[in-house]
Amino acid sequence: YRSEHPEWFDGGCVCGTEGCGWEERPRECWFMPYLPDLNYRNHAVLTQVVDDTLELLRRFDVDGVRVDAAKHMDHVVMRTLSRRLREDFEAGGGAHIYSVGETFTGGDGRGTIMEYVSPDELDGQFDFPLFWTIRSAFAGNATMRDLEGAMLASRDAYGDAHRSMSPFLGNHDIPRFSTEAAGNGQGAWGDTPDLLADGADFVTQWDLVNRQSMAFAFTMTQPGLPLIYYGDEIGLAGDADPDNRRFMVWEGRSGNQEELL
Repeated sequence: YRSEHPEWFDGGCVCGTEGCGWEERPRECWFMPYLPDLNYRNHAVLTQVVDDTLELLRRFDVDGVRVDAAKHMDHVVMRTLSRRLREDFEAGGGAHIYSVGETFTGGDGRGTIMEYVSPDELDGQFDFPLFWTIRSAFAGNATMRDLEGAMLASRDAYGDAHRSMSPFLGNHDIPRFSTEAAGNGQGAWGDTPDLLADGADFVTQWDLVNRQSMAFAFTMTQPGLPLIYYGDEIGLAGDADPDNRRFMVWEGRSGNQEELL
């Protein structure tokens, strides 16, 4: 459609290429050469996308909406979505629909996260800066003092929005906790062993079970709305994307998986 409707699209460079870094031009770059960005400054495009989103919310009666890659979109998207959620749902007596954004940052990204959180945009975002320290503390070599520092830094940076943020232990863009803790990753396209799937009915991986259960204990008791990425509750293995998107194990789980669950 790009040749027929050039006004629907924006940008043109590909994220990560020379002069078009992910952080350098986050709102203009395309994720792939075949995925042109929609031009959300075009009112018709913006309205259509938001209308489609609201239709899905009505159809499936969900309680929240996740905005992917928030820093790669114009603020007009979040502002319009927030306004329409209030007008179309809450104004008629409906419950508040929680909106959470995904803005991938490093440990120093709290300021970037807060750029999209306000009464007129997102309720909260996934707390990536805290996530990195949780990972380091329970799967690496960070200390409990480091973890306390990260927790307090998030509290101070987010202010009143602190209780609307989402702490988490894993997601679809990073290696699984169990694989990182075991240090046995074989790459995104490799054959990383799933250690917690072994052992039949017996618990043979107490170190991994204990590490991940304690990491969950910390994450799930933080202020906010914690995220559990499917499979982490049974210690599913997986290196970088796409290896971290293996099928969920619903039946025939091992003793290790059941113990963690």
